[in-house]
Amino acid sequence: MNCSLASSYMSAYLDQELPGMHMILIRKHISRCPRCAQEFEELRTVKLLSMNLSSPEPSPTFERNLLVALHAEKRVRADRSRFRSLGLVAIAAAASAGGFFFWRNPAPAKPGDQMDVQQTNSLELATPGKSSPSDQDH
Repeated sequence: MNCSLASSYMSAYLDQELPGMHMILIRKHISRCPRCAQEFEELRTVKLLSMNLSSPEPSPTFERNLLVALHAEKRVRADRSRFRSLGLVAIAAAASAGGFFFWRNPAPAKPGDQMDVQQTNSLELATPGKSSPSDQDH
């Protein structure tokens, strides 16, 4: 066992989390190596001191402050969601309006394009010099 390996297992050794053979090898190494023995003692001291530390008590206003902060975060998230929804509605409305406009006002025919029957009839009605069906009734 070398110092680097012993050092990497030191905490687990202290907590007795290693298999039996590893525990024996590290104990032997610590008994023969002054540097690792010192590291082990320092680690053991830190662990003993930390076990005696008390947990800090939260301030009397901690719970209220936490609830206020959570409520504010919830409000911000709801506002973001509302704005996203409004944005989607606006996009859908613009797309619908644009589609309706282009449906009601088709692009002008280019020379050589074929026209459907409805477009041809509307052109005949509007051609100057030709009488419209309403003129023939009189």
